[in-house]
Amino acid sequence: MTPQCDIIKKREDQMLKQIEERLCQQSRLRDHLAKIKQESKEEEQQFLQEIVRFNDDFSLSGNRTTVLESQAHAEIMALQSEAEALHEEMDEMKCRNSHMSSTLEEKGKLLLDLQDLEDVQRG
Repeated sequence: MTPQCDIIKKREDQMLKQIEERLCQQSRLRDHLAKIKQESKEEEQQFLQEIVRFNDDFSLSGNRTTVLESQAHAEIMALQSEAEALHEEMDEMKCRNSHMSSTLEEKGKLLLDLQDLEDVQRG
């Protein structure tokens, strides 16, 4: 019985030793995990600061309203320019139309004169 007891005692000691080793390993792994998490947070903070600096350097984080107003102003200016071009084209068409009207009117008068001359020649 004593040898069995000794074997059991040795086995128990080995198990306790393994448990202690596992607990130490678990503690080291927890510390390592905490360190990794801390480094990850620091890298994330640094990354976000770099993004903010980049945005500030290139005015990307400026007032969104100002950007939209600028775009709207540019579009309004383009539309006004297009409207002016259309008005100019309409004025040109009116001039051409009045010129055409006066030409047609003159043609009509000349045809009447021609008809009168033909009438005089016949008579």
